[in-house]
Amino acid sequence: MPSREPIDVKVMRDCHNPLPGVESSRRLEDASLKLPREVSDMFVGEAFQGYITVAVDSPSISTLYNVTLRVSLSCPAVGEESVSLVDTTDHPLRVLAKECPVEQVVTTRGKFSLSVPSIHILQVQITYTLSPDGETLYFKRSYKFPVVAPLAVHHEVVQLDTRLLCNVTVTNTHPTANVAVFGAEVEPIPGFLSQPVGDTRSTHVLPPKEANAAEYVFQLSPRGSSVDISYVRQLASCGVFKYQWRCPQLGSASDSLLGVQQQLDVRPLPQQDLDIRLQASSYDAAVSSKVSGLPGGVLAATVEKPFSIQLEVVNNSERDVAVAVHYDVDALGEVQMAGATEQTLGTLQGFSSLPFTLSLFPFAPGIFTLGSGISLRDEETDAKYQVSPFAQLVCLPA
Repeated sequence: MPSREPIDVKVMRDCHNPLPGVESSRRLEDASLKLPREVSDMFVGEAFQGYITVAVDSPSISTLYNVTLRVSLSCPAVGEESVSLVDTTDHPLRVLAKECPVEQVVTTRGKFSLSVPSIHILQVQITYTLSPDGETLYFKRSYKFPVVAPLAVHHEVVQLDTRLLCNVTVTNTHPTANVAVFGAEVEPIPGFLSQPVGDTRSTHVLPPKEANAAEYVFQLSPRGSSVDISYVRQLASCGVFKYQWRCPQLGSASDSLLGVQQQLDVRPLPQQDLDIRLQASSYDAAVSSKVSGLPGGVLAATVEKPFSIQLEVVNNSERDVAVAVHYDVDALGEVQMAGATEQTLGTLQGFSSLPFTLSLFPFAPGIFTLGSGISLRDEETDAKYQVSPFAQLVCLPA
């Protein structure tokens, strides 16, 4: 047996950096030779495509036999499982001569999405024999490369009864390049429909270093009537945000158009025994006409003009509860309640609801979340329950 491996493996990446910077002047059709264990940075949405060259590399051996090649790609941040890109186990190369190295095309297109900004590992495993009927020997090498994101995506989700309002912000984190973002959409979780609020088809060209941002708003609604508020409140995700990006400096290069997707996680809210939810609202018709573009479930009001909303207290427990509503004037902030700071509603039977009217008086323009500063008290046990946010309010100047 030779003292060292008689095989040489090189990775040729038939790809380019989609952002200007290192090697930006290289022609797109030029393949770049990468040394073992190095592949170079890649970007989210990009596909790895290239060649693996296998050759005999030994002064004393000129031929190898029964050569097989297995190539897989994995992302430890996602899981331990790897995706097979190439596997010639069932069709081994019977003879590999020193003067005739072989090349194998390797691509992740249609097999593996480089959608997670993290370290990825390309593993190459070769089996061979030194004679036609000899012992099987193994050769293995790993190539690590980071997948990085030149764009940062942040999102906020607000619950509107059984609907969700999702605001997504995309910023350019690259230090020098302008990046174009377009084709934004939300693929909702099963059982929900996604509808954009405003224009999501326009292309946003974002300057470098987070100087500007592209903002998108989507409303997610249940397909049927079986979804209730409690179910929505327990959701851990509302879907996947998908978008495409490219760097305008690269012109029409085929692989400069990159599709990316990001999970829209939601922090589940624990269900409590007593809570409040919105029933309906009544506010000035003239105001509602000024904000006709607001999604359903978002309330509107005018500064220093009182309005009322219809709420209901929900008892999520099996026992009857004597309920009182308490208002914290300091926590209510710029939207104060009109009336006494505590209101007794009476006894609420288990797993039932009780409607009541809340009158509010806004002191300043802005966007406010209703629910802060309101708590429910069990008059028998004196237990208090902070109310979950139940509506968004847009307050316009007078």
